[in-house]
Amino acid sequence: MALTFTADEKALLKFTVFDLNVNPAEMDETSLPTDIHLVEYEVDGTLYVDMARAYKKVDIFDTYYDKVKAINGTLISITNGFGRIKPKLYTGPTPANG
Repeated sequence: MALTFTADEKALLKFTVFDLNVNPAEMDETSLPTDIHLVEYEVDGTLYVDMARAYKKVDIFDTYYDKVKAINGTLISITNGFGRIKPKLYTGPTPANG
């Protein structure tokens, strides 16, 4: 089961949930901002990958660790280095409604 975020939860986040349950092989890095992080987690043997925008990984870690642990999943990794557009110049699509 992939994670979801309610509107109230999103209002309290220190980062932006950009997209949920993505396939990293299909990402077009040339159209993404450089502050994109891939969050990998496993629930019931299924691997999920979400994209989040944040300045610090710790902001993402705190939220994802708690949410994934609550559904008996495992947070595997948070990686950055994706995207090619400076965040302040990014004018692409708005984040997903997780």
